[in-house]
Amino acid sequence: ATGGTVTFSGVIGAPGKDYGNTIKIDDGSGTVTQYSHNSDNGVAVGDTVNRGDVIGTSGQTGNALGQDASEAHVHFEVQVNGERVDPANWLNSATEP
Repeated sequence: ATGGTVTFSGVIGAPGKDYGNTIKIDDGSGTVTQYSHNSDNGVAVGDTVNRGDVIGTSGQTGNALGQDASEAHVHFEVQVNGERVDPANWLNSATEP
């Protein structure tokens, strides 16, 4: 959703709990995007990524473990200046002229 620096690429929580495989990207201006439940994290801490890059694959790790294979997904979260914001509103504001 945004480019920046990978600040976290690992597991959050115990097996079968929490977010599982997670990636966090800091855009350098106060926004951090988080991608969780990945089956595979394709980036490492310190990597620079661009908007649209493939950073991992959707999955069922963390508390999504054990769901039907058709339920593979990515938990997408946005924080602005440390506060969680509605990702839909954030994405829509990024596309306005």
